[in-house]
Amino acid sequence: MKPTVESIKAVCPIYVATERKRPLLVGSGTLLDFGKARFIVTAAHVHDYAMNPVAERYTMGPEHLLPLPKTFVKTSLPSSGKREDDRLDFAFARFDEPTADQIAKRHYFLPF
Repeated sequence: MKPTVESIKAVCPIYVATERKRPLLVGSGTLLDFGKARFIVTAAHVHDYAMNPVAERYTMGPEHLLPLPKTFVKTSLPSSGKREDDRLDFAFARFDEPTADQIAKRHYFLPF
């Protein structure tokens, strides 16, 4: 019996562009569907790593890389100022409809 939901398809890679404009894998995200809104959730430390000023964040679309949203909400740094001390360590962003539709051609948004 094959499961009706293949959750592995809800995990997508997160890349940043290097100075030479080549994709560098820096982490992964989980795709979630909240009805009319679709999101990517990742670790805040992945988002922090990807905040290099020359780096754009991308994931795989149906045939090529697609840019991730520029605005992410993430957990605040703890009083130590170190992400390693962040017990929650998550970040998320909402996709616009056209981008979400493109990503959905290759990946699966888990209903939440």
